[in-house]
Amino acid sequence: MSTAIRNRQPLFAAHRSALGLDGRRMSAGLEEREDLAVTAALPNEALLTYLHAVFDATRSNLGKIDSMALETVPATSRRLASKAGLSVDEVGWLHKMWADRPVWWLIQWPIVGHGHAHVGEAISVRNRMGLSPF
Repeated sequence: MSTAIRNRQPLFAAHRSALGLDGRRMSAGLEEREDLAVTAALPNEALLTYLHAVFDATRSNLGKIDSMALETVPATSRRLASKAGLSVDEVGWLHKMWADRPVWWLIQWPIVGHGHAHVGEAISVRNRMGLSPF
């Protein structure tokens, strides 16, 4: 189990410094428009380390969740603000997108849906650039 989980520290907070995000807003990089100053400065190795830590923590914590809990609808907006430091004013789209969603959706979307959505975007950009191999 990671030190962040043992200490109940949010996982992201344990990686902020390595990701070069110290001194930036908690919502840095989450705006609807890409902030190139943030994304260009992310060290790839630290980003991969964080990604693996997220998947490891998710795998570990999923084994502790009773299947009935997957149907509950948590107070996501309150938790985004109080636990993650993400205000409605800064990332209203995220609060709205995750509001009134059951736990199963909050697991499924970031792990499965989000990644696939970005793959679709990448394919679309590649095709529009005339780089499709087909």
